[in-house]
Amino acid sequence: MRLTVAVLVLAGVAAGAGSRVVSSAPFDQTSPAIAFDGTNFLVTWQDTRDIPTDTSANIYACRLTPSLEVLDTAGILVAGTREEDYIPAVAWGGADYLIAWHRGC
Repeated sequence: MRLTVAVLVLAGVAAGAGSRVVSSAPFDQTSPAIAFDGTNFLVTWQDTRDIPTDTSANIYACRLTPSLEVLDTAGILVAGTREEDYIPAVAWGGADYLIAWHRGC
């Protein structure tokens, strides 16, 4: 499963940038969340790419420009433990992003 984003204008139609695949890592990428810092977006998601060595989902993130250029093509590992990390949320706090997620069974 690939994680994909698209830009929509207020009228609900796709803007000129179209859509962009954010992650096409093996296995599943689900539960995306996104925030904007005034310059770039940060997308976070639940990711199972490490299943062969880690039996639980992890949280990854990447930055996108407003034109949907992916700045972190391999993704940034935010949370990777032996416990299940899932359903991330992200917010911009004026100086830093804050990412929260569920941990455990």
